[in-house]
Amino acid sequence: MSNYEFLESFFNFGKPVKLVFNSNVKDMNPAHWEKTEDGYKGTFKTLGINPEDVKIEMINEYGQPSIKIEGKTEMEGYTYDTSFQIPISQEVSNSITKIQKASKNGITIIKLINKTKTPAMLRVWDLEYGRGMI
Repeated sequence: MSNYEFLESFFNFGKPVKLVFNSNVKDMNPAHWEKTEDGYKGTFKTLGINPEDVKIEMINEYGQPSIKIEGKTEMEGYTYDTSFQIPISQEVSNSITKIQKASKNGITIIKLINKTKTPAMLRVWDLEYGRGMI
């Protein structure tokens, strides 16, 4: 018996119908990138994660630069979490001076700001709280 069959028979709940979603990020591809005047902007699904619980980190595994997005929120006995990495090119990674983040309503926006020289360490700025995260 499927979950929907169980809900329908036990609780009198049926399958959702007439579902409509309008988003540039999809379930199977939770990321969307676009070029901006000063770098790049990424839109990511972080459903169920409180904005203050979304963490962004630049990592470099095996020579492949990536942006790691993760978060975890507990609510009413359930844990909602997400963790994924978005590979970026070495050229883009080398051109970044600042990373900005804003989260709201299950969507996280990340801005990669271009630079003129390579910094020793990047600081991720939280746009909602106006402070550096690392």
